[in-house]
Parts: sequence; C-alpha cells; structure tokens
Amino acid sequence: MHVYHATGATPAAPTPNPSYTLYADAGAAKWDEGYPVGNGRIGLLTLGRHPVEHLYLNEHSIWARQQVEFPEDAAETMKAVRALAAAGKYREADQLWTEKLLQPPWRPASYEFAGMAVIEHLDAGTPETIRNTLDLTTGLNRSEARYADGTVLREAVALRARDVIAVRISTTRPAGLH
Repeated sequence: MHVYHATGATPAAPTPNPSYTLYADAGAAKWDEGYPVGNGRIGLLTLGRHPVEHLYLNEHSIWARQQVEFPEDAAETMKAVRALAAAGKYREADQLWTEKLLQPPWRPASYEFAGMAVIEHLDAGTPETIRNTLDLTTGLNRSEARYADGTVLREAVALRARDVIAVRISTTRPAGLH
C-alpha cells in the first residue's frame, strides 16, 4: 500500500456534471447499494454512512473461484446464442443461454474484498443530513454529513496513473476530526 501526501496547492477538482452524477440522501443500507470507485485493477466500495463509515477494498486477483462444468454441447449452444444475438433476437439468445448453459447451482464468480477500513468519527453525534454522490464522468465519490456546527466530507477516487485509491476527509466543524 502506498501513501501519498499532498504538498503545496491542491489543483481544482473537475466541475461535476449533474447529468452524470448519482445522488442519495442516505447512506447505503446494504452492500449492493454502495458507491464504487476503481481503476480497473483496484477498487473501493463506500457505503456513505455517518458517523461510522466502512470502506471495502478490492484487488483484481481476489475473487471467489468456483468449479464450473459446462455441458458437452456448450460450444454448439454458444454458436447458436451468437447467431440469435447477431440477428437481433436478444430475448431468444438470453433464453437459450440461460436454459442450456446456466445450469443450477451455477452463478458468476464474484470479486471478494481484500480488506476493510472503518472510519469512526468519535463523539460526532447523528448528522442532520447526509448527501452521497458518485460522478460518473470523474469517478469522484463524495459523502457529506451536515451537522448543526459544520460539515464532514469524505471523498474517494481511483487514480489510474498512480495505481492508488485516494481518500480525503475534511471538516468545517470547530472540534475538527476525531
């Protein structure tokens, strides 16, 4: 794991495009409602909860492998599926795929998380509002918790050039972060 410390002036963040930004006014209630960021090799899933936040780290080589056995005629079935799709018969292609190749209990292999970080804002209380966003053009994920005396902001983005996930936490609350 690499830790980078910013020095000097921080460059301005790209202007968010509201047309390509996902919004939620609450933290994700479960895993599949989280806000992912990644660069193709590493990823981070945030749930956007306050005052306790869970960040799930993923790396491309860690996934739930499983033994999959296809029927003997799988190659011929696949040719038929491709032919149906090429003819624009997507529903029929999907039905053939499902009936012939996705035999129970088969399910796609899924990535497993490599680690989890818990950020707990001690003595923070309950925020008045929470706003979570994911800008699909920049990949910037923001979680903003507003309290009576200020705001706590957590930002996360995956940097491809540095092969790193960057997380920044800031506050305008007089007591600071603790």
